[in-house]
Amino acid sequence: MISVAISLIPATDGQLLIPAAQVTALLRTMADDLLAPAGAEDAQGRSRTVDEAAGAMNQLADHLDVECIACTDDRGDGPRR
Repeated sequence: MISVAISLIPATDGQLLIPAAQVTALLRTMADDLLAPAGAEDAQGRSRTVDEAAGAMNQLADHLDVECIACTDDRGDGPRR
């Protein structure tokens, strides 16, 4: 079982936001948890679907990281305008 702290930030329109770094950490933790051996089972016992699901979570986390980097300026001191 995984445990990840998530900060919820209330937006002015009433929606709740989650920091992107925490979303990507959650995705990567879930992917790692899927790939971790469970008891006596090993990596050979995992299904292709599990491997693909973990890969998709990692790819989504990578994509979110890239999108967030693209939203910041070259100095890294805030959003681009």
